[in-house]
Amino acid sequence: MRRFSSFRVIRLRRLAVSLAKVALTLALFLAMVTLGQFFWVDYSREPALATVRPGVSLVTLSPMGPRTSLNLGGLTASQLTALLGEIAPSQVRPATDAYIDPVTLGKVPGLPGWALDVEATARAVLEAAEGAQVNPIFRPFPPAVRLEDLPPAPIYGGNPARTEMALMINIGTGGDYLPAILDTLDEHGVRVSFCLVGVWAEAHPHLVHELVCGGHEVGNHGYAHLHPTRVSPAQLLADTTKGAQLIQALIGAPPAFFQPAYGEWDLQSVETLQRELGLETVLWTIDTVDWKRPPVQRMYEKVMRLATGGAIVLMHPTETSVELLRLLIPALRQKGHELIPVSELIAELPGQGR
Repeated sequence: MRRFSSFRVIRLRRLAVSLAKVALTLALFLAMVTLGQFFWVDYSREPALATVRPGVSLVTLSPMGPRTSLNLGGLTASQLTALLGEIAPSQVRPATDAYIDPVTLGKVPGLPGWALDVEATARAVLEAAEGAQVNPIFRPFPPAVRLEDLPPAPIYGGNPARTEMALMINIGTGGDYLPAILDTLDEHGVRVSFCLVGVWAEAHPHLVHELVCGGHEVGNHGYAHLHPTRVSPAQLLADTTKGAQLIQALIGAPPAFFQPAYGEWDLQSVETLQRELGLETVLWTIDTVDWKRPPVQRMYEKVMRLATGGAIVLMHPTETSVELLRLLIPALRQKGHELIPVSELIAELPGQGR
C-alpha cells in the first residue's frame, strides 16, 4: 500500500511539473502574440517593393540634353538595377577642371561631375507611388584637375559656370555699422564672408561672436593689415599666422581663406601661405570701392552691371552698407544669383566649404 502511494505521489508530481511547463509555454506564447501586436510590421505596406508599381517613370537625360521619361512600371528589383546600370553612362554629367585664367592669371576652381547613383535611384523608384515620376539621384565626383594641382596663384572668384555669387566684407574699422549689417543679412537669409583684421577682432570679440552666430564665415585679413608686397615673406607669414591663431581662439575654427590687405600679392607669398597655413589667397571680382563713400546708386549699378556667376563682391562696413545690401540682394536673386559664402563658391565638391 505504501509502495502504491509513493508511486502515485511521484506520478502526480511529474504530472504537475508537465502541466507547469505547458502553462509556462502557453504564457510565453500569449506574451509574444501580445507584443507582436505592438511591434508587428506590415510589410505589405512598406514602400520598397520587389516590383515597381504601375506607371512609375524615371526622368532621364537624353544624349542631346533634353529630359525624357522612362517607364519602369512592372520591373522587378533585379531588372530595374540592371536597366539603371545600362543607362548610367549616358546620364553622367562631366566634371569641369580647374584652370588658370589667361586674363587675371588667377586660379579658377573646377566643378564636380555627377554620376547616376544606381542603388539610391533604384530604391527611390521601388518606393515610388503608382504613377509617380521619379528624379534620378546623382553622386558627385571631383574634377581631374583641381585647385591644388595648379601652380600658386590667387583666386578671384568661383567657376563662371556657377550661378551663385558671394559677398566678401573686409573689417578693420566700421564695427559700429556691423549690427545693422548682420540684421539685414539675417532678414534676407544671406550668409557672407567677413575677412577680419586681427587687431580689430581682438578688440571686438563680441562682434566676432555675433557674426559667427549668424552663420557667416570668417576669413583672415592679416593681424596688422600690412602691405603684403612691402614686407618680407617671413614678416607676412608671421602676421598672417598671428591672425589665424587669433581667429582660431575666438571662433574655435581656422579661417576659411586669406584675403590680403590692399589686394596686394606675389607668387612667393601665395605659395608660402598655402604651404605653411593651408590658406588659399582670395581676391575679388567686383569692388564696390565703398570706402571712398560713393553714392549708393552708383555702387548698386556697378555691381549689377558686372554681376555674373562665380563673382565675389568686395565690401566694407560703412554708413551706406545696409542701404546697398537691401538693394543688391533682391536684385541679384531676381537675376538668378543666390549669395553664398566664399569658401562654398570656390569649393570643387559639395559640402567642401567652411
